[in-house]
Order: sequence, then C-alpha cells, then structure tokens
Amino acid sequence: MLYYLYANFSTNDKYNIMKKSKVNDFLYALARSPDFKAAWTDTRPELEITRFLTEARREKGLTQEQLAELSGVSKSEIELLESGKGDPSLQTLKRLATALGKNLQLFFI
Repeated sequence: MLYYLYANFSTNDKYNIMKKSKVNDFLYALARSPDFKAAWTDTRPELEITRFLTEARREKGLTQEQLAELSGVSKSEIELLESGKGDPSLQTLKRLATALGKNLQLFFI
C-alpha cells in the first residue's frame, strides 16, 4: 500500500518512476536491516491477533458492536485490537475467542 500511494504521488510518469525506484530501494534496505527484522519479529504475535480477530469476526458475519455485545468486551477495545493498537489481557482474548466460537491456545516456543 505504501508503494501504491507513494508511486501515485504525482501524475508525471518520469517522477513516478523515480519515486518507485526510491521506494523499492528503501524497502529492500529496510528488509535487510537486522534491527527491522527484530522489530518485525517482535510484532508478529500482535499482527496475528489482529488478523485472526478481524477475519473470525467477518466470517461469523458480526459487526464490532455485535461482537462487543456477545463477548462483553467494549467496541472501542475491539476497534483498537483490530487496528493493531490494543494490548489485550488474557481474559479479553478468552472472551473474544468464546464469542467467536473458537478455543484460545497459547504456545511458548
């Protein structure tokens, strides 16, 4: 998405080509950075929770408000979790999993 937005910043084709090249170079360098890799790995569980929660809710055909009613978790907290900005407690995750008809499993690897 960053690539698309950045590449379409200008209607000038030569400018877009230059921007695409700079973005690709930046992303390539970023992906090779040990610090970036470590940070990306550290955020992986949060991203998986975000993805799972959003997908499971949509598969059930529920709105955030409906999930809030079923789980007892506030709509604002669900919004934060789905946007990747929340920090759920284990109890919150259990309540959401139950409302979505799922089992919560934790693994330490």
